[in-house]
Amino acid sequence: MRSLKGRRILIVEDEVLIGIMASEMLEEMEATVLGPALNVADGVALAESETLDAALIDINLGGTRSDAVVDVLEQRGVPILYTTGYSKTAAPPHGSMVLEKPYSADALASALVSILDKSI
Repeated sequence: MRSLKGRRILIVEDEVLIGIMASEMLEEMEATVLGPALNVADGVALAESETLDAALIDINLGGTRSDAVVDVLEQRGVPILYTTGYSKTAAPPHGSMVLEKPYSADALASALVSILDKSI
């Protein structure tokens, strides 16, 4: 398994506690965390302005889908790991990887390494 050390990971998550938890997990893995952005507008701003290796994106941000953030990330070629408190069927149709909440640090690391490996 490749390391997340030094990887720049964007978090877009509307649940503050989950965003903090994910940030702490990634920081323990020595990743550089950007965000968490709590809404679509903040997510788009970070997605447009930051150098990113991957992104952890909640599908539903306060009742609004995160599609605008996803569009920016896809245009920039940034690998995306979707998260959801719903089922995997809530994922975008293009078959991206989905991590269901609640998730462990091991599950988060494994999923991020997997999408990073696919992007090489």
